[in-house]
Amino acid sequence: MTCLHLLRHGTVVGAKRLLGSTDLPLSEAGLEDMFIAANTVKTSVIVSSPLQRCARFSETLAARINIDVEIEEGLKEVHFGDWDGAALEQLWTDHPKALSAYFASPFTATPPGGEDTLAFHRRVINAVESIRARHPKDSVLVVAHGGVIKCILAHCLQLDYKTSNWFTRLQIDYASLSAVSFWDDDPADQQATVHYTNRRVSTV
Repeated sequence: MTCLHLLRHGTVVGAKRLLGSTDLPLSEAGLEDMFIAANTVKTSVIVSSPLQRCARFSETLAARINIDVEIEEGLKEVHFGDWDGAALEQLWTDHPKALSAYFASPFTATPPGGEDTLAFHRRVINAVESIRARHPKDSVLVVAHGGVIKCILAHCLQLDYKTSNWFTRLQIDYASLSAVSFWDDDPADQQATVHYTNRRVSTV
């Protein structure tokens, strides 16, 4: 089987923002939390989102332990359009109804100029299938974002994408680990196991 260890990036610099494609760097504490988490898993390859809050850590870790790192465009976080990168406090002040509608039903309330949530989900799952095809029977550290990891977990659990609001109800903390595996005997096989979710190993 292919095992994916799903590591969310750590905290970033600055105030709390709605981060999608906005490319802010990790804080030093966020970077250290990721190293602590990654030290608990065994992996033969790292596959990372291209955004620097994931890629910086991935490239540093790969150099330290002498394994390959691959950048996967499909693992980018969802793009929040006009809201992307804005401070959450300001968004709640300026767009309370629209923001509430999005968090209540992200499949029917796309942010202005943002990425459709269903299209985002399909993009992420296509990236997962590509990783599986490249790394059958490997243990892969996937370094990505909260929304990306939620998509993968929802896919593995076969949750209804449009009616069960998993996008806002699944909790994925900064620098947390989740783990899933896929059986690879048949390339068309979609059988998956979720081993654990949102495991925090940092004491910070």
